[in-house]
Amino acid sequence: MTILETISKTIPGCNSTKIQHSYKGFNFFDTYSQYFSKVRDGNLKLLEIGVDTGASLRLWKNYLPNSNIYGLDIDHACKKYEEDRIKIFIGGQTDNSILNEVIKEGPYDAIIDDGSHVNKFTIETFNKLFPHVTSKGLYVIEDLHCCYELLEDLNVRKIWPGMSYSPSVNLNNNPQDFKDWIWRIFDDQNNPHNQKGDILSLQLWPKICFIIKV
Repeated sequence: MTILETISKTIPGCNSTKIQHSYKGFNFFDTYSQYFSKVRDGNLKLLEIGVDTGASLRLWKNYLPNSNIYGLDIDHACKKYEEDRIKIFIGGQTDNSILNEVIKEGPYDAIIDDGSHVNKFTIETFNKLFPHVTSKGLYVIEDLHCCYELLEDLNVRKIWPGMSYSPSVNLNNNPQDFKDWIWRIFDDQNNPHNQKGDILSLQLWPKICFIIKV
């Protein structure tokens, strides 16, 4: 059992749903441990998009005892989860005004997108925030198995958080466009990040990917 899993199971308020995402006995905690175990005592800045109950932010706070944790969520109720070493921004993940506020707190050693899972939002947020990741830092995109391509007339504010996984919502639940984009950001010479030489590696794990900055 990893330290992350132990924290999630034993410390009140840290019961993150990340443990539910598993593949053949391998879950997100196993994946994150590959990257964070050697730096967990460092003075890091970690931003997670998607706050929900605040459990993941508290998990990171306990796992990274010397770090500052930041959250971004569209739900104003999430502001109540702020505490020592946890700061929460309220706004949409593609709202430039709030993203500019997020950027002012950076740069970040790790950014985790566990937000809307709407393809175009995920891509837009990456393009905005990836330049503000530190050298050798991580940009993580979770839940590759449910990258929602929602219809234009659906109001995400009404759907998220607490998205109902009904056919009426997920009519275009097809991650292919997003998967194509994942490869383009690494291979396409016209990608602005590659022109700058910003991307060191793209590492795909079950249901999650890690983009590592040069």
